[in-house]
Amino acid sequence: MSDGSRSQRLIIELDAERVQALRALSELYHATPERMAASWVEYHIDRLQAGQTPDSVPSRWRADPGAGNDRSTQV
Repeated sequence: MSDGSRSQRLIIELDAERVQALRALSELYHATPERMAASWVEYHIDRLQAGQTPDSVPSRWRADPGAGNDRSTQV
């Protein structure tokens, strides 16, 4: 993104199993869970914004059926 832009904080909610997996992966890759999630988000936003297709192997993404559902765990 442009060098003059300020970063903003975004809070995401994940189910407990994914939080646990993210924490384990972050230890494996010597990163923080927040930095790993930010890196993945940046990668996908940049690809889509550049007009590239999403990764060929889908991530099992699905629309949020419970928007506003408060059963998730924050990282």
